[in-house]
Amino acid sequence: MEVALPGDADGLVRLLTSSEVPQANRADRVLELVQRRVRGVALEPEALGWHRRDVRYYAHAASLLGLLDAAGQPTPTAQQVADAETPLAALARCFADSPLARAWVDYAQTPLASLDPATAEAFLVARSELAPSTAKRRATTLRSWHDTLAPFLRPTEARTLRAPVKQAALRLEAHPMDDIPADARALFAQSAEHLDPDQVAALRQALRDHLDEIRAAAQSNELLPLDIAQEIAEKCDALLREHAGLPPEHAALVVAAARYFISNDDARPDLQGVLGLDDDAAVFNHAARQIGRGDLVIDV
Repeated sequence: MEVALPGDADGLVRLLTSSEVPQANRADRVLELVQRRVRGVALEPEALGWHRRDVRYYAHAASLLGLLDAAGQPTPTAQQVADAETPLAALARCFADSPLARAWVDYAQTPLASLDPATAEAFLVARSELAPSTAKRRATTLRSWHDTLAPFLRPTEARTLRAPVKQAALRLEAHPMDDIPADARALFAQSAEHLDPDQVAALRQALRDHLDEIRAAAQSNELLPLDIAQEIAEKCDALLREHAGLPPEHAALVVAAARYFISNDDARPDLQGVLGLDDDAAVFNHAARQIGRGDLVIDV
């Protein structure tokens, strides 16, 4: 179902159905179920030692996160979550990528990590087909999931933030982007924004965190272009240190380049292989040229 809401580009927003809102209150138990399914434990109350209703609720929640298929079998993502060094952090990323979390972020216009969980009930009333009494009950699940998983999310992670393109930010018609891959342009444009000092500090930390992720992955994948990742991160950080003194439009372009680099939803996944950072480098080089810093262009 779609309804007209003020402020939307086309005036229409699809409402979440009841089946898209979980009833499993504990995210850690979702993870437990997934880990046990990956080990081959059957989705049966006797095998799991759970009540039948709980098995149904938690299996449904896992399917909403893309961890179980329609037959209740673990997906490749479930295996990655189960094998992760910090499984709850991996589960948090699945939650951030889910339609439910994206709709909540869109409603609150706030990154998931810093979103106020008290908005859960109002969000469900406004953006779902649930009756108010049902929305109130399901909101307890969202608040519980947020309390458990939000600490593992970066406040500035681009995939959880549809940043508004402000007057000072990038405009596609004003900045032709022929030197950026076509499938990278929308995310780059949407990420352009002038930030306050605290937000800049958080973004610089996110750059460091993402570079650490790439360094760790490079230990087992020698094809990852760690040198390019380091150069992008260092040059973005250097420009962000100058953020307060840049013209607003230039500052917005720098923010867009940094956000693109840390995003897991960009045109080519950064950890995919030898070409995973080509789009990130192209985006940074575009921003550098636009602000008159051709000396920073990265040679790829």
